[in-house]
Amino acid sequence: MNDLLRQLIERQRQRMRELRDDASDLADTVADEAWDKFEIAIDEATEDSYMFDFASSTQISLAATLWLSYDEAFERHVLALLERLEGELRAAGAPESCLEVARIGLAGLRKGLKLQLQAHELIGQAIERAKPGLIGMLFMSRDPASDAWDEELRDNARRLREKLLDLRGKIIELIRAETMAAIQAARLDYIEALDRLSHEMDAAPNHPEAA
Repeated sequence: MNDLLRQLIERQRQRMRELRDDASDLADTVADEAWDKFEIAIDEATEDSYMFDFASSTQISLAATLWLSYDEAFERHVLALLERLEGELRAAGAPESCLEVARIGLAGLRKGLKLQLQAHELIGQAIERAKPGLIGMLFMSRDPASDAWDEELRDNARRLREKLLDLRGKIIELIRAETMAAIQAARLDYIEALDRLSHEMDAAPNHPEAA
């Protein structure tokens, strides 16, 4: 171990303090990017017409799309930062054992995020609200070859798009909250890894204080 690594540890401790303050902006960025991709998926699902017979598959598909969009944005803006910092430590000679816990803790946290489950529920509620009411169902066309049938499918798509887009505030806030929690947990894990590395250096046989 060397002075360069000690200086790097101190700089990274400072970066973790800064990350606490940066977390809100990072969460905003992740939420905005995830929603933008989710909105594209909504447009594709309701592009021309829609049949509520496919409600279950639509719910599953949209929830999965939102989760993947979030995962990509989180990896780009949060994980990439931590991986770069870990790379600096590794290049400076830090043992792999001192970095492993931070990665495992973050990976476990991400797997446990509630976003997909909660988004699935919100999307299902939006689909239910978009379905035609009792009166609408009474007057539905029964002829798939009629213009009225086509018009009803277009109305279905319009209502569904509207109800899904209405979720923007709730979903963005949900993503922000989950991202803030993930950043905080990852930050504490990383600080713990830095402390462990520092203690290992202090306990090394060639360290003056360990004599």
